[in-house]
Amino acid sequence: MKATARARRVGIYLRISDDRLKGVRRQEEDCRLLAASLGWKVVEVYVDNDVSAADRRKVRKRYQQMLVDIESDHIDAVIAWHPDRVYRQPRELEDLIDLIEAKETEIRSCLTGRVDLTTPGGRFNARMLGVVAKYEVEHKQERINRKVQELVQAGAIHNGGHRPFGYERIYEGTGPRRKVIEDRIDEA
Repeated sequence: MKATARARRVGIYLRISDDRLKGVRRQEEDCRLLAASLGWKVVEVYVDNDVSAADRRKVRKRYQQMLVDIESDHIDAVIAWHPDRVYRQPRELEDLIDLIEAKETEIRSCLTGRVDLTTPGGRFNARMLGVVAKYEVEHKQERINRKVQELVQAGAIHNGGHRPFGYERIYEGTGPRRKVIEDRIDEA
């Protein structure tokens, strides 16, 4: 008589660097559909919304909680929309590989399928994706810096710092990641 395999207890990991909630909702919908198609039970959803994985100085609190939950066997599988939602730093990936191997945790991605960190070929693929993700982060920062330089030189934006006396600062968005659009002269 064949034993029935227990359904995986999955944690869904969601992250977008610069978002106002819509993107993570789309990610969650896709991840839940994947979990249902696999017959896996979603027991946790970890959301690091509006948090970059590119800056190692910033702590992704929900990612850290996910690692604790893997270690404690609260979850035994992870689903993410794409592997680069989970890791963008090669150092971070190496720690994840060690944990995944030790705990026999399965990782799936909506866009790339199974992320196999238990075989040399799977680890190679994950590392290559990690290198590409790191490159994209660095290249994107170059493009952003160049665009900001162009806008500052054209007088289109002040780009942070103190608001100049006699000016009103105009923002896009709210909260700590809001963007300075322009400094307008305050006639009063």
